Amino acid sequence: MAAYVTLFSLLACTGLRICEALALARDDADLAEGVITVRAGKGGKPRLVPLHQSALKPLRAYVSRRDRSGATAGSAAFFRTDDHDRLTYAAVRGERRRRREAARAGHLPRSRRCLGPVLVLQLVEL
Repeated sequence: MAAYVTLFSLLACTGLRICEALALARDDADLAEGVITVRAGKGGKPRLVPLHQSALKPLRAYVSRRDRSGATAGSAAFFRTDDHDRLTYAAVRGERRRRREAARAGHLPRSRRCLGPVLVLQLVEL
C-alpha cells in the first residue's frame, strides 16, 4: 500500500508521467541531492527532475520501509510491492479506480494522509 501512496504523491508533486515513474530504478532517485533521473522520458530523452524539500522525507521513509521488507533483493525497481518486483500500469490503474470508487461512496481511503496535496500546495506557495 505504501508504494501506491508514494507513487501517487510523487506524481502529484513532480508532474512525472505514470510510465516515467513506473520505469524508475532504485538508483534513479538521488534523495541526498534531491533529484530524480528520468531515463525513459518523452521522446526517449533523459532529464533530471528536482524534488521539493517536503517530498524528500516521505520518499526516504518509503525507501526505508521498502528496503527493510527484505523482499527487494534482486529488484532494481524503485516502486514495488511485497508481492511484485515492479508495479505495473494495470495494477496502478486498478488501485486508482478502487480509491476513486471509495471516495465516491463516501469512504476515505486509509491513505487520506497522502502527502500529494500537501506537497502540491507547498509548491504553489513558492
